[in-house]
Amino acid sequence: MNDRILNATRREAAGKGAARKLRNTGHVPAVIYGSKLKKASPLAIDSKQFIDLLRGGGQRALLKLVIEKDKELDGKTVIVKDMQVHPLTHRLLHIDLMEIRMDEKIQIEIPVQLNGKAMGLETGGVLQMGVRTIRVECLPANIPEQIEVDISSLDIGDSIHLEDIELPQGATSAEDSNPVLASVVVVRAVAEAAEGEEGAEGAEAAEGEKPAEATESKSKEEPKKEES
Repeated sequence: MNDRILNATRREAAGKGAARKLRNTGHVPAVIYGSKLKKASPLAIDSKQFIDLLRGGGQRALLKLVIEKDKELDGKTVIVKDMQVHPLTHRLLHIDLMEIRMDEKIQIEIPVQLNGKAMGLETGGVLQMGVRTIRVECLPANIPEQIEVDISSLDIGDSIHLEDIELPQGATSAEDSNPVLASVVVVRAVAEAAEGEEGAEGAEAAEGEKPAEATESKSKEEPKKEES
């Protein structure tokens, strides 16, 4: 993956008011973190340039910071750790950057891409996607764009787990478990399972009411025994 130039400047002012003014100038507040840095450093980044870089390389693209007259940060290689986007306007609000070293492995979430058409769909099956991302460990130069999974051989009742696929060269799994990536199930079986759960819950509720009725009946009979 080729480095992409990301121009930035140091950001002195903090707070919501300062961030709002910054966005009104076409920039977005950002922060860079890293184990080699003395402390997290606030930055200002051109919104348009940043969005163009993401379109060209995705969120996992390696970015090379260019900050004039800044010996500490100029030339650092970073990756996007997180982004905050307004839920309604989709306007970029804040960016978290992570400094990386090309000779040190990192852990990163990679999206899963299902390819092909499962054979079980032809006989009434329904495709269910499992996890949508997989955490992998690799050198920055080996970060994959996505994890491709061929599902064409999946029949009804079949599933593909993480251990069933081969990860891209240079990447190893950093997951603690063996998650399901995709499976083919029967709609009827899913519906019956749901109905079974509802029926079981109803039966449990009914059983829970019986002791109360028995207690009430017993309490009404006790005075009659005393009268006799």
